[in-house]
Amino acid sequence: MKRQQHKKRRIIFSYSFLGTIILLLILAKVASGIEKDGLLENTTQSSKTKEVTKKQSSTENKVIISETLTTSSQTTESTTEEQKLEKAISLTFDDGPSPVTSPKILDTLKSENVTATFFLLGQNVSGSEQIVKQIKNEGHEIGSHSQSHPLLTSLDEASLKSEFSKSDTAIKNATGEKPRYVRPPYGAAKKREAEIINRPLIEWSVDSLDWQSKNKAAIIQQVVANTYPGSIILMHDIQPATAEALPDIIKQLKEQEYQFVSISELLDNPTDIAHYFGANDHKIVD
Repeated sequence: MKRQQHKKRRIIFSYSFLGTIILLLILAKVASGIEKDGLLENTTQSSKTKEVTKKQSSTENKVIISETLTTSSQTTESTTEEQKLEKAISLTFDDGPSPVTSPKILDTLKSENVTATFFLLGQNVSGSEQIVKQIKNEGHEIGSHSQSHPLLTSLDEASLKSEFSKSDTAIKNATGEKPRYVRPPYGAAKKREAEIINRPLIEWSVDSLDWQSKNKAAIIQQVVANTYPGSIILMHDIQPATAEALPDIIKQLKEQEYQFVSISELLDNPTDIAHYFGANDHKIVD
């Protein structure tokens, strides 16, 4: 009887031990699966983090490259503009418009893509309004050269005011705008005249002497030999020889890398009542 009970206990113990082993194995397997899942999740998260970091780095690099290219472009544009200003000059034409020679000069300026400034006489605007409109529509600047080209210092106050009132009216009727600048006939104006005119007085630094020589070759030589950066060049669009000389003048100055701009561009939109002879070259009227 005792033997049977002892045998029964051994069997129960064996099963209990085996069950414990099996349970431990199951727990170990479950633990291993959880660890693998955790490792997989960590690996996935790490991979995602690296991918996001890589994308962020790529985006940052693109932004840096973009900013660099933009800065480089802005620097190039700035440098080009500075170079342009360093070699800028202004062609100016007095005494027009002329129905014969002004259209020829405008054709040359258009074909060469050159901007100029025209100082018109009020008395010549009448009957040539279409030419005046063409000057404006083709991007050129218009100033007043008085009504009838008198010596301003010899006029009384009423006559002086009348000269520019009439000229301003004629030009405004043709263009819709009052001229911002005045070129005194003969370049002569003192404090009294300047205060009555009440606008910048545009003089010149290179005189073509076309009114004197009336010779194509002489005009070309005079202008090309004396032009320098910042020059204001004086010519007359009523002179046939000037119309003939202009294509060669432009060609030779372009070969020297000069840039042709209006008076406003050259002088940076001046407003002071002063004599202006060229870029960075003006003096107060006394």
